[in-house]
Amino acid sequence: MSKVLNEISKHLKNKDFEKLLHLLEEIEMKSHMIEDERPVQPLYLEQMICYVLTNRLTEARFFYKRLPKQQKKNKHLSAMWKILQLLWNKENGGNLQVIPSVKKHHWPEQSRIYIDSMIESFRNRIVALIGRAYSSVSMSTVALLLGFSEEDTTDIVIQYGWKVDQKTVYPKPLLEKQKTVDVDQLQQLTEYVVALEKN
Repeated sequence: MSKVLNEISKHLKNKDFEKLLHLLEEIEMKSHMIEDERPVQPLYLEQMICYVLTNRLTEARFFYKRLPKQQKKNKHLSAMWKILQLLWNKENGGNLQVIPSVKKHHWPEQSRIYIDSMIESFRNRIVALIGRAYSSVSMSTVALLLGFSEEDTTDIVIQYGWKVDQKTVYPKPLLEKQKTVDVDQLQQLTEYVVALEKN
């Protein structure tokens, strides 16, 4: 039991949600087996959040459907279900309502690091969306979308190199991250081609 908990802690500390999700899925599967002693009870809420953090929304939907009935009555899992519904409803701006919805709910303390990671992930996505969608936007709108006060939002957008003029923000697309990804992909492709030529 302590080995599993140590693994969960390690993946959580490293924010390796892919490995963490895999481990939580294993725990869930073992919980359905008939055993005298189960090592760890499934962490349903944390598993659902990991599906969201790894952008596996369809799997999250099926996960919710297979939850035991009593778990579906859990207020935290119900809140996560509503957040998933917002994510599926992209056409109506569901993504932009996620952070306010997450912040509005009172999550259990043991899930705090998962929730904080989820908020950070959505903020990064929203910042990228704002950078692509707007040449100028009101500070109040950006603050609302990011879930910060206007004062904190000013500090954050300046870190991205965006200009602020009184109550207006002038976003720029976040190209640097994309360039890094493209260079990394090109490097991997180059190594792959070189390896093929050697054979």
